[in-house]
Amino acid sequence: MKQAHLKSISPIHVLSIEGKQKRNEHFTLSVPFAPGELLSHEDVKFFDNHDKEVLAYATPLSYWQDKSVRWLNVKGYLPLSCANDSAQNKIYLKKSTYQHVKIKEECVQNTTDTMHIKVIENKLSLSKTKFLDLIITPLNVKLAFAVKGKSTITQTKIQHTFETEYTTDNTPYGCLIKQSAALLTEGERVGSLNARIAVNFASASIDIQVDVHNCQAQVPEQGKWDLGNPNSLSLKSMGFELTTPQDYQRSIYISNDAILDEKNNDASNTNKCLYNQASYNDTNITLVQHSSGGKHWNSPNHKGADNKVTLSHKGASFFDGASNKIIERANPILLTGSEEQTLSITPRHFWQKFPASIELNAHCCSINYVDIQTPDTIEIQPGETKSHSISLALHATGEATPYSDVAIHGKGNKNDKEFQVFIPPSRIDVAKTLPWFSNAAKHEKLHSIVELGLSSESNFYEKREALDEFGWRHFGDIYADHEADTYDGDLPFVSHYNNQYDPLYGLLKQWLLDGNRKWRELADDLFDHLINIDIYRTEHDKPEYNNGLFWHTDHYVQAETATHRTYSRHQASDVYMDHAGGGGPGAHHCYSSGIALYYFLTGDERAASTVLGMANWMKHIYEGDGTLLGKFLQLKNANHLTIPFGAKLLLGAGTGIVRNPITNNYPLDRGTGNYVNVLLDAFELTQEPSYLDDIERVILNTIKEDDNFKDRHFEDIENTWFYTVFLQATAKYLYFVSTFNLTRAACKPILSALVHYVDYIAQHEQPALKSAEVLEYPNDTWTGQDIRKVQLLCIGSLLVNEPQKTIYLNKAAELNDWISQKLFTSNERFYTRILALTMQNYGSIELVNDKQYKLPLDLSDTKFDKHVCPSTTARIRAFINTYSFKKERRLLLTRIPKLQKILGKP
Repeated sequence: MKQAHLKSISPIHVLSIEGKQKRNEHFTLSVPFAPGELLSHEDVKFFDNHDKEVLAYATPLSYWQDKSVRWLNVKGYLPLSCANDSAQNKIYLKKSTYQHVKIKEECVQNTTDTMHIKVIENKLSLSKTKFLDLIITPLNVKLAFAVKGKSTITQTKIQHTFETEYTTDNTPYGCLIKQSAALLTEGERVGSLNARIAVNFASASIDIQVDVHNCQAQVPEQGKWDLGNPNSLSLKSMGFELTTPQDYQRSIYISNDAILDEKNNDASNTNKCLYNQASYNDTNITLVQHSSGGKHWNSPNHKGADNKVTLSHKGASFFDGASNKIIERANPILLTGSEEQTLSITPRHFWQKFPASIELNAHCCSINYVDIQTPDTIEIQPGETKSHSISLALHATGEATPYSDVAIHGKGNKNDKEFQVFIPPSRIDVAKTLPWFSNAAKHEKLHSIVELGLSSESNFYEKREALDEFGWRHFGDIYADHEADTYDGDLPFVSHYNNQYDPLYGLLKQWLLDGNRKWRELADDLFDHLINIDIYRTEHDKPEYNNGLFWHTDHYVQAETATHRTYSRHQASDVYMDHAGGGGPGAHHCYSSGIALYYFLTGDERAASTVLGMANWMKHIYEGDGTLLGKFLQLKNANHLTIPFGAKLLLGAGTGIVRNPITNNYPLDRGTGNYVNVLLDAFELTQEPSYLDDIERVILNTIKEDDNFKDRHFEDIENTWFYTVFLQATAKYLYFVSTFNLTRAACKPILSALVHYVDYIAQHEQPALKSAEVLEYPNDTWTGQDIRKVQLLCIGSLLVNEPQKTIYLNKAAELNDWISQKLFTSNERFYTRILALTMQNYGSIELVNDKQYKLPLDLSDTKFDKHVCPSTTARIRAFINTYSFKKERRLLLTRIPKLQKILGKP
């Protein structure tokens, strides 16, 4: 075996470890690098601060223009035996050169119908013909997943992919397997099963995530999205079944101090082992998590299709064949095995994503994600996904399990910080992969407002409790508590936030700034909720709905039976100015940057595909679907054509938020800003130049350097405030052009246009509440929105010279002081919307205080290509060249389902 040669350069501190390590730990986290810092052909190794090598698998997720690594995803393993005693350790990257240091050990063998995976002394045999059907030998345990519907559901042939992961010296690290199968009802595809199986060789552990997805479109109900839609999937069962030999011991442990007996007496001193079956018996054991077990466990948040709450039990119940125990919140761990080897099974978020249940009998254990003690079925709405995860770990019997110290025996110092791996903030500063990120932001005045999200009596965790934002559909979302501000009825007022102003990005940004693992935990939960519930994941509805993000619950009304889909038939109408009262995902509610950042931090491919789907959704909204009917709808929604010699609209009132197909101009509003932003996120993920072409065309058909501000009517704050959202997206374009070192002909006119508008902000803008008399609801959301102006002025100062630079910075400081003072004394500072706006936009004051921060732009006199603003003739020609009658028919039948009775299905 040849030796690795480490290059004689200083190790790079790439990750930090915080908290006391109590068990074997796996971690997955990406590291950002500056251009040229890590070349694509350079191999790397990782070491802790005691120079012990860290077993890790690293793969680039993104590159700079010079092909150096931009984001490097690292999967690492830290065994307990190598844990250091210090409170915080570091992981260093060292560059190395390898020449086939080891011959690759093949850990996976494929046959026609089975995949065999070697894991230390064990073998996992995964069926390639049955969905998620796994046998572990020599333990002789079988794990299978099954789903049953209210009506018959069948599965198609399994789609199967796998990848074996090796370190740079060819040490096997793990194996990632993906399986999927279509679900059919009466021969029609109604959904899919998807599994992600991550096998970790070093720790002999397996992480399994499984989804049931309803791929159908909503049957239209006049713009309402209530439960009970004909295309919903109704499940009677969904879960895992574990089959073991009869002589195996089976135990259920639980980490919960609030175990009650049948009379609701505190039994917290009860042994943490709820049940231990040493040998065969015919007792049926059940543990069922009926509800969250919280103070508001039967909140109206849990209404079913009949507009009633049917939850009847608080928390969980455990029956061991003789007595019943009540458990508020169960975090169960199952153990089974022989005298030589034990398998532990840990369902993740068991109580948080209720209902969930565990059943034990003679030789079988089932984990089901329904309430097995009620006849209720689980309804998965069209475009929605129900997702759950479990972890398996193999270890010698009698050996400490990966979870034993804390979860089972309750040992450990409660004052110990929880273990986590995080990126040192200085690394983000160096790499400049995050627009306008500054480690110094935590020294800004507004940072104390953001910290209320964890420290106040109305912190994000308490908001969950207030609404009981638990259960598989709700867990992870944030309570839109600002909607209850003027409500004087019974609480809670049910309103879901659906990532408005991108709190996912804000939570990740806070975690990167201060390393508090609670920010990351909240972000993980929100991401899981967003991609499974809030995103309308279907290809079978209108193109301007497919893969879109649903709006938050409609203003000033409760969610009723619309869940996280904005509009319900039970809501009142005309509750505010220009109240729509119905509709689907819309351009003014598109927040993708947090999802994109989540991909770069974790490598989760679901995040990347979600962002690309959102970009396609927004493109359909603004550019049309390529059909004649789509062009007609664009004309209508542009509100451009009027009856001759009159002001009345020829085609009736439209949305007013699309590209005008006559003038080719886009509205200057947050929808267009969101459009530019999601295209930028798509570019960052793919680096496809076509995205930049689209971005430049949109920007230059929205703002120009010689625009007359009188035509913009910015004095009408209520209807124009969101121009700042568009300018922020434009500034992000310039950031990418600069940091990716791109030469773009459109950069110079875009820069000039942005500076023109920042000049306006510096000269004319004031806090919106200073004009409270023209606002419909003059609350401190307007103060939060004003932070955008501060950011734009600070960014502008990086793009101009004196005296403009000083003018911008003075105005930014003036506005920031006013905003800070106003929010510090506001009763609204705890609200979700204020926190989201602040997290998203603050930090630029300290950014520009860093005199070393530069934004170099290549403004060479490259000839500006007019194709960015194509002529009407060119656009007509492009439409004709791509027109498809087949597509016209399909989308016509999709938009007008009644025609399917005459013309057949799409």
